[in-house]
Amino acid sequence: QLRHGSGLIIAAAILKVKEETVENEAFAADEQRRMERLMKEMGVPGFCMTVLAHSSAEGKRYAMQCAGLGPLTPNTILMGWPWWWSANPKTYVPEFLTVMQQATMRHKAVLLYHNMKDFPLEADGAQEGYIDVWWIKHDGGLLLLISHLLQKHRLWKKCLLRLHLIIESGTAPQLVRERVHKLLTRINIK
Repeated sequence: QLRHGSGLIIAAAILKVKEETVENEAFAADEQRRMERLMKEMGVPGFCMTVLAHSSAEGKRYAMQCAGLGPLTPNTILMGWPWWWSANPKTYVPEFLTVMQQATMRHKAVLLYHNMKDFPLEADGAQEGYIDVWWIKHDGGLLLLISHLLQKHRLWKKCLLRLHLIIESGTAPQLVRERVHKLLTRINIK
């Protein structure tokens, strides 16, 4: 839904293993074929990769390093929210923070989705209401771009963008509003 008919997806599966064996390599190849079949069924053009690693953080680091071809590398990483961290925070929180650090070092934007099962699908029909953007820190416009691209998809076409800004006390809200309207007009976002 974010691609709006262009762009390329590289899907990576991280398989935690104690050691690399022929059996693990065969399992990784089967998983890659399964992912390719699912992407084809869903009509998502792109590539799949499976990464064998001792931990999920290590596997994600390998995937970030290896995805792409020369200068054509992904600039955004989409991952599920780490809901499992409450089971063992001493292990999973540092692992999650390591992944964020690795992505930041490689100048990648990171998108985390929460409750993917609640995300509307084509069968749910066109959505109505708002796409809320909480612009807390200047990010070069990535949050606006993502929301704008999402709005281009037929599922989200009826939704309006609603921009929420956090400003410092003492800042004139009307002045900020005028500047934001000028920016949105300049980049063709309503």
